[in-house]
Amino acid sequence: MLTSALLALLAVAVAAAQTQSAESAAPAPAWPVALPRERHGHRIEPLDGGLLCFGGFGDARAEDRESRQTWWLAPGASEWKRRADLRREHAFFGSAVIAGVVYAIGADVERYDAKADAWVEVTPAGKLPRSHFGAAALEGKLFVLGGFGAAESALWVVDVKDGAVRAEPAPPGFATGDHFHLVHALRGELHVIGGLDGETFEAQREHWVRGAGGWRALPAPPEGLWAKFSAHAVAGDALYVFGENGGWRFDAAEGAWRELTKSGSMLAMPATAVLDDKLWILGGMEVGRDDARVLRAFDLRGQRWLELAPRAK
Repeated sequence: MLTSALLALLAVAVAAAQTQSAESAAPAPAWPVALPRERHGHRIEPLDGGLLCFGGFGDARAEDRESRQTWWLAPGASEWKRRADLRREHAFFGSAVIAGVVYAIGADVERYDAKADAWVEVTPAGKLPRSHFGAAALEGKLFVLGGFGAAESALWVVDVKDGAVRAEPAPPGFATGDHFHLVHALRGELHVIGGLDGETFEAQREHWVRGAGGWRALPAPPEGLWAKFSAHAVAGDALYVFGENGGWRFDAAEGAWRELTKSGSMLAMPATAVLDDKLWILGGMEVGRDDARVLRAFDLRGQRWLELAPRAK
């Protein structure tokens, strides 16, 4: 009897080990591929099954640091292709997608016309902060909070149909100079998390959500969070944040934060994309490495980082 029980337990252990080995040996995804060169402070959004990369800082020797460049990675393609430049220079800015249209946000608002391969002005420059802000799309509008370049402390709302901009009440405690908040839409509500205090320059642990009745507080993240050194993206009802203070997931359905494995070395202003149940980090300034065209993938189903094949230099 005892021998049979031990054999049964051994069989279960062997099966589990085989399953784990099979998972770890699963082939790494071959797409998307790394950006063609180093870039940080840029944005990446999904478009027609591929990825659109725009803005940010590339070659420091270029007059505008390549901050107007746009790159397109077609579905399954092994090489990024140049597309029409942004109308203005953008870095450390924001972006969003509404009804399949990509918007670049920073001082002005531009939308990308994929058929014409052209960026079109939606809102002229001067009404919105130029950089260091948080932005998200909700109910067909753009929401912009914090940053540098705005004259007042406010939550700015942009109607992309006519380009009109209006101010609405910001979260409690928000002040001029506060910047780098995490701003995301989850389950039909606007979430504002962390950010850098404009006076103390300390990362905050606050978590506010804007619903039909105004702003209300939610459980604070375990650590102070801010966008400059974070890769962050929404997948389903969850927000994922990987930064200098570790990895975290906020489940909007549960209203709770959970700790995840860190992404590795610290990155400044990387871009993220969610594709095929994976969160991808593309680009970002990685301190202490040459030719650091960053490419990392987090498996959303397995909740683990994938081992990617070494890329060609």
